[in-house]
Amino acid sequence: MTIKTLAFTETSPGIRVKEKTVTLVSQQKSEKSYKLDGSYLAESGYTQAFSQHMSKPTQKVLSGHNVSIVGFSQNMIAKNSIFEGDSGLVALGLREIFQQIGKTTDFEYLVSVSMLQVKNDGKCTDLLNPSGRKLELQNHSHQGLYVDGLSFLVCPSSEDALRLFEDGCQVENSLKLTPFMTYFTVHVLKQPKAGRKGNSSIGSLKFVRIFAEKKHLPNVLAILSTAAQRKSHGFDVSKPITESLLMVALVGNVDSFLIASVFGKDENEMLLSAIQPLSGVGSPPKEVHHDNLVILQRLRQEIASVRNRLAAQSVPNKADISQMENLVHDLDQTKKSAWDQIILRSEQFYEERKTSYSNKGLLWILESTKPANREKLLELQRRRDKLVEEYKNQRQITSKLSAELKMQIDDYTQAVKSGRQDDKDDKSRVAKIQELKEQFRKETDKLKEIETKQKAFEEKLMKERQEGLEESSSSFDVVFRAMVEEREKLKQENHQLVEEELEKMKIDVDHAKAELQMRFSSNSLVQSNDEVLTHAIELATLRSEKIVITTQLDALKHEKSQMEDQMRILAEKHSREMEIQQLQSLQTFRAYREV
Repeated sequence: MTIKTLAFTETSPGIRVKEKTVTLVSQQKSEKSYKLDGSYLAESGYTQAFSQHMSKPTQKVLSGHNVSIVGFSQNMIAKNSIFEGDSGLVALGLREIFQQIGKTTDFEYLVSVSMLQVKNDGKCTDLLNPSGRKLELQNHSHQGLYVDGLSFLVCPSSEDALRLFEDGCQVENSLKLTPFMTYFTVHVLKQPKAGRKGNSSIGSLKFVRIFAEKKHLPNVLAILSTAAQRKSHGFDVSKPITESLLMVALVGNVDSFLIASVFGKDENEMLLSAIQPLSGVGSPPKEVHHDNLVILQRLRQEIASVRNRLAAQSVPNKADISQMENLVHDLDQTKKSAWDQIILRSEQFYEERKTSYSNKGLLWILESTKPANREKLLELQRRRDKLVEEYKNQRQITSKLSAELKMQIDDYTQAVKSGRQDDKDDKSRVAKIQELKEQFRKETDKLKEIETKQKAFEEKLMKERQEGLEESSSSFDVVFRAMVEEREKLKQENHQLVEEELEKMKIDVDHAKAELQMRFSSNSLVQSNDEVLTHAIELATLRSEKIVITTQLDALKHEKSQMEDQMRILAEKHSREMEIQQLQSLQTFRAYREV
């Protein structure tokens, strides 16, 4: 193990921060300084502290290292401040892990998270799946301490993992739980890709929040004192779970960061005095390779050995029976930690989670949870709606100008036909018509520009919706219903677009007809003018109809493209669900074989 000590403080006359030193100033103006590995102002210093101290150890989690970030405070306001938020340590750690995963090519990774809350009396709550299932601290003969019954949920991205952490915090606040400790763990399972060489490993990044009330602070300080002396009680499960879990985070093959949240005028002096001696304690942890098949083989050999020993006894030895029970339990737990079982159990936990939240009246947390691209979708929809409003206003301006232009042309045409022409009046009318035509052209260009932008946003919006459905962990039926709604919405939007084009076509045809009539009426009246005018109007009508037909074809192409993408996504979802069904069948067969 190796331990680093940090402090995040508020801006206060009674607290001074200088480089690695925190100085507390009492009301009697006496000062006491504490030298740590780093001291920072709260909020503004989280990113700096993470990059300076925690970034490199977090990257090693992908290679099988264990990292613990333990935050202590006696102030309820400071309890969550260093971890929560987009710039909190949890978000920074998750982003670092997934950024490193994106850079690797020879290995594949499976990231899962859990969140455990422990009260002062040792009562545990699974914050990600509060099903009421019994949670017990167990000691695996090859993997160490773990909490039996705790849910692990697979996360494909840092946004998903952070959202689960935020869900857990909301559950904690909504149920008005008063924790002593909250344990958010990120497990990273690594294995080489097919055809590639390399070692498998399991690494973990733990975020431990400790809120010690004044009456429980001596117990925390005693554990810290034990860690400072590099001692461990051997992780005895008979010890209080709070003590065991805190020792797991501090002592062993782990990089630990102890963070004191120095806020207000609480017992900051006692806390800083306790963590100061821990600075630099321990030695760098080693990378641990993990091969599930090797562990299974060893456990089976040990079980066979104990079974043979029991068979040779006339009266079974109680110690051997107890050892056999523990080994069988360890074997079962090792099977659960296999790659396919983690995925299968995660799917089950996600489904069970909905029921658990519903039973506790917390379903609103899941319903308010936004998918990864939700913010982007909302922003695109807002901008699209704004463009639609601009398009409507511009259409009204264009229609008004077109009607006025048509009226002016009709008046001029009637005047020419009736022979009531006045040179002065004629010139003013022509000038007015030319001015309206130029204005109409400019406004029409604006309308076309807005229409182009609107189409671009429609395409972006459709693409984001498709990506959201593709990345969703929802079931086949949920995704199918969402796709049906998306198709209906697209059809309605396309129908409205075609209707608007038809209306625009009528305006354009009327405008072209009036302009042609004006042009022909100014020429000497010959017999062939009527026939030419008829053909010219028909040509203008056909050109406008061509635009409408092109719009309809574009709409159909978009619907076809959407249908193809949705068929692909549904096929992938169906294949994934069939794989899960197969895994469930294999699990049932294994259970049957064990029985």
